Amino acid sequence: MFWLCSEFGRENTSTTPRLVTPNAITWASLLACKVNTALWQPKLRVESSLLTRNNKQLLPHHCSHRAYSTPKVYLYMKFTLNNQANVNTLFVGDPHDTQDGTDFAEGGGNLFFGDPQSFSPKVYEYVIKRHNVRSVLDVGAGLGQVSYYLHHTFNLPVVGIEGLPFNVQNACYPLSYHNLNDGPWRGTPCDLVTCVEVVEHIEEKYIDNLLDTLCSGRLLLMTFARKGTHGQFHVNEQDDQYWVDKVATRNFGLLMMDTQIVRKLGAQENHCPTYFATSGLLFGRMPVKMPQVAAAEAAAAAAAAKDANSTTDNASKNKKQQKK
Repeated sequence: MFWLCSEFGRENTSTTPRLVTPNAITWASLLACKVNTALWQPKLRVESSLLTRNNKQLLPHHCSHRAYSTPKVYLYMKFTLNNQANVNTLFVGDPHDTQDGTDFAEGGGNLFFGDPQSFSPKVYEYVIKRHNVRSVLDVGAGLGQVSYYLHHTFNLPVVGIEGLPFNVQNACYPLSYHNLNDGPWRGTPCDLVTCVEVVEHIEEKYIDNLLDTLCSGRLLLMTFARKGTHGQFHVNEQDDQYWVDKVATRNFGLLMMDTQIVRKLGAQENHCPTYFATSGLLFGRMPVKMPQVAAAEAAAAAAAAKDANSTTDNASKNKKQQKK
């Protein structure tokens, strides 16, 4: 394990953090944008294991870019290299201390050079052509590799959102910073929402923020980490039915035949089998309320009416007692 400091100052570019707000993004501008990758290459330099601020020594993960009044922006991330001979395993995460002394990342983490198992051209080509997709929201876009691919391959407007400022700063495609812990994404509706190996990084207490974001389009293409995977920064590993039930509360249904095709294509990718082979799911928004949604709404309305009646009865009893 080692620490790196990411230096975001670039030649001929602003040193202000490039955090894009939803209102700053339009589909038209993204459709026309051409990314100059030469300006988006991260500059990394190794830092010492201890840093100082106000004459006090601090571990790097206690520091942030807000702690320094320098003209350049610094973010301190935790890097791990699981295999010294394979730099593909270089993993970046946003470290925080927990009470038991372990590291935990609110924003999760990802492979710095991208995960080959997350890259599934055959799956995306099938879904986009089969369902006439014209716009995409990439949730948990990492360093933007999939967003870049979808935009330039299919000439589609793609919005990528990411919860780690480090990734937003170093991405190969313009991303918008958004942390789902702070609330759901509120942006322009789209045809397809894609979310690959992200949901397991979101704590269940933020599940409504996640679901509102995932179910903001016409289709949802996702993968997930199964129980027992024990991946880095995983906090919500589940099985298929959990996610089927969760998105059903947002009136989305599982496209079973399409899901089977997605998994078959994910297993047949030229470079390697992808996560879609084992946990790919494709959902579609229902044109009418699904039975479980209608039943849940009816139960909620009945419970609210019961509480209101109970409150009214208690108020009446209190008034009678006061008169006596």
